[in-house]
Amino acid sequence: MAKPQSATTEEIDRNTSNVRDISLEVRQCALMVDQVGQQDRLPARFKV
Repeated sequence: MAKPQSATTEEIDRNTSNVRDISLEVRQCALMVDQVGQQDRLPARFKV
């Protein structure tokens, strides 16, 4: 009985780690999208 519990615990740990990694990737993508938006707005501040 300990072996199936151990396997389940390991799978939960792996899945939790995967969710954390994906969350970090999504956060970085959101930050990049925000930076691109800021860069797109910058030229409008300058008049030639």
